[in-house]
Amino acid sequence: MNKLPINRHPLTKRQHIIGSDVSDAISRIMTRKSGPPAVLDKNDVANELVLMVHTNAEGIIGPIMPIVRATLMQTFINRLTNTAVFQSGYKRYEETSKRPIVPVSEFFFMHVYEEADIESVLATMSDDEVKSSLPKGPTKMRDPKDKSYTQNEDGGYVIYGKIAGIVIFSKNSNDNLLRAWLTRRASNADGQIKSTVRSLEHARPNTTAVENLKERVASVRPAMQKALPKPRQN
Repeated sequence: MNKLPINRHPLTKRQHIIGSDVSDAISRIMTRKSGPPAVLDKNDVANELVLMVHTNAEGIIGPIMPIVRATLMQTFINRLTNTAVFQSGYKRYEETSKRPIVPVSEFFFMHVYEEADIESVLATMSDDEVKSSLPKGPTKMRDPKDKSYTQNEDGGYVIYGKIAGIVIFSKNSNDNLLRAWLTRRASNADGQIKSTVRSLEHARPNTTAVENLKERVASVRPAMQKALPKPRQN
């Protein structure tokens, strides 16, 4: 079935950015790069959104006053940080571009990536750096000396696990960061599938359909393990 086209008002006529705007911003940035792998943080996306707001129908970017740029940057960064728009946008871009994307935490930008050659950075990441660079769920701060936190210049605490940006990979990449992310996703998917099957078993015990499903599910985890990228040999 053909999907109906969705006509959206241009960003210049809306008050809030949505996932498709973020996807468009990432796409515009990537057209100017030599190709993946590429690293983008939320500031990169927000800056591109500012340019999109000032781009007319002919594709010409109009003048941007400094105070307007600063205000829009703050507004966009807040929305990218405090809503699911950023995640929605990069997942949309991943689906349309068919390029694998790994979200990375603040740790990656603070302690791993320093505007150096991204291929060299990715190739030399240690296992600990890979683990710390992947985003984590929100946690409650119990001890300010905890290694998961560090103070910034304003005296506030920075949570390393928050998503701060993305790494865009090429197809068939065997980078260890990508493998670690896909391994986590495969493990989570396997757990969710098995949990659903247990619920089905409670709802319909001793049924042939559920027993057949259990047999099929048992082979999912080994199949996903085989499908993961092969580990890169540093």
